[in-house]
Formats: sequence, structure tokens, C-alpha cells
Amino acid sequence: MNSRSTDQLDGLLDDIAGLVAASREQLQLKRPSISAWSVAQQLDHVLKVCSAILKGLLRPGDPPPRGIKFIGRAILFAGWIPRGRGRAPDSVLGTEASSEELTAALEETRQLLAAVRRESFRPADEPAVMHPFFGGLTPSQTLRVIVVHTRHHLKIVREIREG
Repeated sequence: MNSRSTDQLDGLLDDIAGLVAASREQLQLKRPSISAWSVAQQLDHVLKVCSAILKGLLRPGDPPPRGIKFIGRAILFAGWIPRGRGRAPDSVLGTEASSEELTAALEETRQLLAAVRRESFRPADEPAVMHPFFGGLTPSQTLRVIVVHTRHHLKIVREIREG
């Protein structure tokens, strides 16, 4: 599968690579007025979410019983996630990961994205992944969610770093 979203995600992963290479102090930087999470926690969360969703796309299984919910459609249309509204599932909570741990997670995400690009999803218009808030997403909707979510957290990281 090759799409605009996979190309966009590639670019966002390049942005993350630059952030992961930052000093330990930069990764541990936290601004409670912006987020309770540090830069490292934001990046760790994003990479966990990307990996989990990409694995979901690659894992064959029964399609979700229904399609995308209204809130999912609205967020995909707007390309924006409101702050402070959602709560991350425990499995993808950000941790104070080291640069080395983040680099390993980034590499895993890149490998999963490459596998998704090679995969052919049929039928592409049927729900393939169940999102806890958005409902059943098609492969293209799934990739768009990853892009929107990643941009959301990278914007928070920029604000934390800029102070």
C-alpha cells in the first residue's frame, strides 16, 4: 500500500528521529502548563501508538462490526485532535524512555510502515482496524488517524521545547 498518508508518516518519523537524537535534558523537558508529559513521554507514546496500529493493519482478523463513528469522521476531516479530551489506553502510555529506547521504537515503526506499504489490503473500503474512540477504520482511514495523531503530539513537543 502506497499512499499520501504513508509518505506523510515517513516525514513525521524523520521529524521524530531528529527529536530522539536530542540530549537527555531535552528529552526530559516538561512544561506542566502545556502537558503533564515530558518530550520523551510524548515521543514514546506516539511510537507505541504507531506500532500498535500498524500491527493491527498487518494482523489478519475479522473485520470490525461497524464503520467509523461521527467523532472519527470529524477528526479525520479536520485533521486536528482537541487537547486534553482523550485518555491514552494503559498499553500506550508514554514512559520516560531513553534516546536508545526511542531509537529502537522508531526503527520498529519504520519496519512496520514498510511492511504496510508492501501489503495489499482488500477490500480497501471495509473496516479493518477497530479504534477505541473512532470505531472501525478502513486501511486508509487508519493511516490518516496515525498521521493526525502524530502531528498532534509533535505540536505539543514543539511547544514544550519552545517554552
